[in-house]
Amino acid sequence: MVLQRDFKEGSIVMDRTEYFKQYYSRPEVKARRKKTGKKWRENNPERMRELVNNWEREHPEKSRNWKLNNPEKIKAEKIVTNHHIPLGEFCEACPEDDVRSAVDHHHFDYAYAEQFVSCCRACHNFLNRTTSEVRTC
Repeated sequence: MVLQRDFKEGSIVMDRTEYFKQYYSRPEVKARRKKTGKKWRENNPERMRELVNNWEREHPEKSRNWKLNNPEKIKAEKIVTNHHIPLGEFCEACPEDDVRSAVDHHHFDYAYAEQFVSCCRACHNFLNRTTSEVRTC
């Protein structure tokens, strides 16, 4: 840790980079930034899409490698978007006492790209974690 002397007040202060590293690693700060970031992404979908497109343009090798390594995911995404398959109104995976709006399609097996479940983001993340080992219907 690099320390500097603050001559105005006579106290020792941390290097700015070290300070921010420690500040942003605090759990309450991480939680707040995650919450506000999620809210921003939901409120700015056009800007988020623009940022993703810029990243893909600036990192063509990484984008190309992902597409080459995941052809079944690309195929499933194209089937859903090109055939204009709508999302269900509500999440099919939520418990009945906590039903949320559907925002994603979850494919249990990319070999059967036409078979999917409409689900909310939380359930989609849960399904991805629990079904990552076995990808069969």
